[in-house]
Amino acid sequence: MRYILALALVFVVTACSGTAAKTVTPQEVVTAIQAAGLTANNPRVMEPKDYGFGPALCKGMRIDLPSEVVFNVTMKHAAEVFVCDDPQDMAKLKKWYDDLGKMSGLLAQYTYVKGPVLLVVDGQIGKEAADKNGAAIP
Repeated sequence: MRYILALALVFVVTACSGTAAKTVTPQEVVTAIQAAGLTANNPRVMEPKDYGFGPALCKGMRIDLPSEVVFNVTMKHAAEVFVCDDPQDMAKLKKWYDDLGKMSGLLAQYTYVKGPVLLVVDGQIGKEAADKNGAAIP
């Protein structure tokens, strides 16, 4: 009887342990955006200066999106990819970006969340283009 109980215990522990959920990295999100046929140029790990006035709560990468020329001025667009270990940190960061857009239309950002990933896309590229990037989050 002990052997059956021990065997059952081993089976339960083995079945429950499985494989841990793989944590996605910012680079994997960038690769997924590129794989979807979207522009994500010059990916780089965010440094303190890249966070600007925003809270540096999560690991991030910054990517360049397609630029556009308006009245002979090149308008550069970018996005930030964050992977947050703490859901509360993600909520704070998302709120910060959402509130920033409420202060001024020029500061508006589109934010997308999937699992531990927060994607922040320059609001000036338009909702349709931003939504395509958001849909590419793995």
